[in-house]
Amino acid sequence: MIELYTWPTPNGHKVHIMLEETGLEWTVHPINIQEGAQFDPEFLKISPNNKMPAIVDREGPGGEPISVFESGAILIYLANKSGKFLPLDPRKYYDVLQWLMFQMGGIGPMLGQAHHFHNYAPQRVERDKLQYGIDRYVNEANRLYGVLERHLDGREWVAADEYTIADMATFPWLRVPENQGVEIDDYPNVKRWRDKVWRRPAVEKALETLAEHRRSGPGFTDKAWEIMYGQTQRSQGAVAAGDGPPDVAEDPPVIADQAQAAGEERPVVGDAAPAAAEDIPVVGDATPAAAEDIPVVGDATQPAAEDTSVVGDAAPAAEEEKPAAE
Repeated sequence: MIELYTWPTPNGHKVHIMLEETGLEWTVHPINIQEGAQFDPEFLKISPNNKMPAIVDREGPGGEPISVFESGAILIYLANKSGKFLPLDPRKYYDVLQWLMFQMGGIGPMLGQAHHFHNYAPQRVERDKLQYGIDRYVNEANRLYGVLERHLDGREWVAADEYTIADMATFPWLRVPENQGVEIDDYPNVKRWRDKVWRRPAVEKALETLAEHRRSGPGFTDKAWEIMYGQTQRSQGAVAAGDGPPDVAEDPPVIADQAQAAGEERPVVGDAAPAAAEDIPVVGDATPAAAEDIPVVGDATQPAAEDTSVVGDAAPAAEEEKPAAE
């Protein structure tokens, strides 16, 4: 059983997609990043960088629990656990890893900054004072789209000539390019590839994970802004914002055990010794992910419309243009 601590952002959606594609059994623990849940001490035990997503696998290496944070590391772990979407052939394996790192080091951070300066910051700061930042990151966003555009010329997938975790990692960041100052029609190869990924049934289902919490308005409350961009971030949650993070239940139910698939043949990359069961904290209540409409269990009530913006996330669902079926 994979316990996923997540929120409906591009980094969260990477892992949602992988879990849907592999068919592994998983549950959802909402981490409301606008309410400060990412600073909960129990969550920090499994994600010391106070970022979601993070996972706890109750049936990890050797049958013992293990926690993993950072979305790229989670994708590699799940690929090794399931035996899917990361080829064993060495040349293909490293091709996937290099494009996964391209996403982790470029696509995610830089498009996130473009989105912030192009969309979010002008809500709080006069645009003329932000123009350098806007230009800097919008230019870099277009450069990265250009890298993908040239690479995808004559290719169906990002790496290894097959659908892999490199595609899953990159796709969620490219759903609403106009919010990054990018005109997608300038990059026809990227658009073709993106729309092909978007039409996959597992991807469509994954994007509905915690969909009720997607950004539904253009603004942030003062509390949400402070938590995500202010002194609270600098001090890693030590400075209280409003009432602070919601209370978190201690013992969510574990629905069922997930047998480790191909565990003996695909070891987890790196020296990851099994953690003792009592060392893996549980944060929030677990919610079955198999259902189409995933309920939020525990103290994660729907914020007001202006509270539902997510840093680096795509624009409201109404603005997304899902590709038509071929």
